[in-house]
Amino acid sequence: MPLSPPVTRLLTALCFSAAAAAAVPPHQAGLDSALEQIAAQHYASAAQGLEELLRQYPAEPALLYHRLTVLQTMLLDYESYPIHGRAFLETADSVIAALEACLPGLRGRDSVECLFYLGNATGSEGLVYGKLGKWLQAVRYGVRSRNMLETVIERDPEFYAAHLGVGAYNYYLGEGLKWLPFTGGRAVEGLREIRVATQAPFPYDIGAKNTLCWIMLDRGEHAGADSIAGAVLAAMPRNTIFMRIAVCAALAAEGWDSAAARGRRLVELSVGRDPVNWNDALTGYAAMVEAYAATGRIAECRQVATEALALRVPLEYRAIPYVDEHRGRIRKLLEGLDDKETRER
Repeated sequence: MPLSPPVTRLLTALCFSAAAAAAVPPHQAGLDSALEQIAAQHYASAAQGLEELLRQYPAEPALLYHRLTVLQTMLLDYESYPIHGRAFLETADSVIAALEACLPGLRGRDSVECLFYLGNATGSEGLVYGKLGKWLQAVRYGVRSRNMLETVIERDPEFYAAHLGVGAYNYYLGEGLKWLPFTGGRAVEGLREIRVATQAPFPYDIGAKNTLCWIMLDRGEHAGADSIAGAVLAAMPRNTIFMRIAVCAALAAEGWDSAAARGRRLVELSVGRDPVNWNDALTGYAAMVEAYAATGRIAECRQVATEALALRVPLEYRAIPYVDEHRGRIRKLLEGLDDKETRER
């Protein structure tokens, strides 16, 4: 399955990382509930809960930041940057301004946490700018985010979630510029820091595990990525973000039966969501078509391909690049079967 470009995954990691929220009794239970809803991909209920809390605690940094986390995770999940990206940037600007206003009045752990949230919110803007093709802004925001997160680590090396953004920056810089002397070590160090970030508390370890899985797939470590995704899915069996990784791992390892079964499961989960996740649904269909074609199950391959191409994807979701890419891939596989049958006649 196609992977996102390294720069995009770097910026994704910068905004996917997070820190454990301060244990402030008045709002902690509500915040914990919202974070569980985000991890479960129940974005509307998470947003509603956070807005209710913000009406009571409008200057609480953790609540301000995680209001943005809901939108960011939803964008990552649906790949809906062309549809909702610009609206997200407007929200991010307001959250960053509010966090910047809070920071000077904070001390100690509260100051470190607020700086972390500010760094991640800045990284979120970088990711979305990258997805919208604004690469100069994307890199500028990404570097600014990295610098803030490095400061967080300097002040508290055990702030595990902060290691994700810095680690991902170093990893992709080292990989992208490995033709230059002395850069290879940065990739090794970056990968080590990403692994450190997987020790962050739930649900903040999820972003680190997501990033680590995609790196492992890039490196051909399919079994490792599959193992991590499987562990997350054991706890959250309906999580389509990690089911997508599991599908990609099976395809990369040419585990065709597993790829077909996981693809079908991804389709079932995706079309059952509101709104439907069309990118994931077509990812699952493409995996089934490829697996059936590879194993000679031609009738099933044709049936699934026809079913996929008959989906009435709303026009706005056709703006998501992967949606048409998956449709084109399915169509190409189907045409390949037709050409093969013609030659054999």
